[in-house]
Amino acid sequence: MNQEVVRLIEAGVQPREIVAITNVSSATVSYTRKRLGLPQYKSGRKLGEREGPRDLERLAKMRNLRASGCTLVEIGKQVGLTKQRVDHLLNPQKFIARSTINYALRSGRITRPKFCQNCSDPCAPQAHHDDYSKPLAVRWLCGSCHNATRIGERSRPITEMEAA
Repeated sequence: MNQEVVRLIEAGVQPREIVAITNVSSATVSYTRKRLGLPQYKSGRKLGEREGPRDLERLAKMRNLRASGCTLVEIGKQVGLTKQRVDHLLNPQKFIARSTINYALRSGRITRPKFCQNCSDPCAPQAHHDDYSKPLAVRWLCGSCHNATRIGERSRPITEMEAA
């Protein structure tokens, strides 16, 4: 093991800085940390975790703007974030539910049906969560039924031919 890398790791220097100082690869730093019995270094924060008053103030501002009727795009412009990031911060349960269903699909734990559960049209349906606290309880809806469900309309209006 590279003794200088070991010394810097033990001194608490971040891996990115070790790479810049010693000119070794990040894989070398990661391998050395593993050999020393240290956990993998993760620079990012966990979901829902906040650091400092600045983040709390920004989140409070976003919630106030949302309560006043601003769109996610407008909120993002005011706080300097993308629409997706604003949505993620304001609705962490939604993000967790989406991630869970996507992981379950990729791992084969569940399979996507070939038909919409609402109108029975053959399609590649989208997962719709009625309750984000139950991430695997979804309804599989085609795009038009999903959009209609989101805005609270009936998924498929009855035509005159169907009524007769």
